[in-house]
Amino acid sequence: MDKTPKLPSWFEGVEYQEGQDVYSAETDRIVELDATAKSMYDLVIGYQFLGGHPKAVRGRQWLQENYPNESKQLFKL
Repeated sequence: MDKTPKLPSWFEGVEYQEGQDVYSAETDRIVELDATAKSMYDLVIGYQFLGGHPKAVRGRQWLQENYPNESKQLFKL
């Protein structure tokens, strides 16, 4: 059984098929993400780059709930 979380209905970004290591400028770390987490992380970073957006906050919360270990490495909580 696949335990990978599903992206929420409000997600409007690219859904990657493969995971990837990402660099977090916020924590100065490289973090391995699966495809779902990478999709949400890119959405969050994109909205943050544009000056913040409610979906950036929702996306960070979603990552914290569904990927708590990775979130601790990606963001200063």
